[in-house]
Amino acid sequence: MSGRPGSGFLILLIAPVLALSLIACGDKGAAPEGGDGFESAWTGGLSKVYPCKLDLAISSAKAALQTLNLRVLDESGSFMKRSLDAEGADGPAVDVDIAEVTKESTRITVKVGWLGDADLSRRVHSEIEAEIKKRRSEGAKFGTFSDLGAAPAPPPPAP
Repeated sequence: MSGRPGSGFLILLIAPVLALSLIACGDKGAAPEGGDGFESAWTGGLSKVYPCKLDLAISSAKAALQTLNLRVLDESGSFMKRSLDAEGADGPAVDVDIAEVTKESTRITVKVGWLGDADLSRRVHSEIEAEIKKRRSEGAKFGTFSDLGAAPAPPPPAP
């Protein structure tokens, strides 16, 4: 017998862990066959790139969470990304990660629950998309910055 006693047991223990890590990394970010623009990650998140600026995506995500009766518990991030941690009164935790892809596009990743519930994540995405459309149409209706959804500040009064 070659090697130390018990080395076969060690190989049996390590091999599945190695195989799972290779499988998990192999399909990261693959789009589903439906062609609906969503990408699912092995971590349970469901992502979609929206054609809007980061500020609009952040405000729309916050409004969507509020519409779904989810309270934002924590908000963190930097100048090109933001993370929102929310939860409902009786539901699972919801994590929303918002990252600028280009100046005019933003990736939003939603993960509902510890493992990620794809159906509930799609529901959150649908509410975010509705908010983006609503804010754009409101901005266009009043002749304001359509991507921000708010009118510019009025000029200061003349002295």
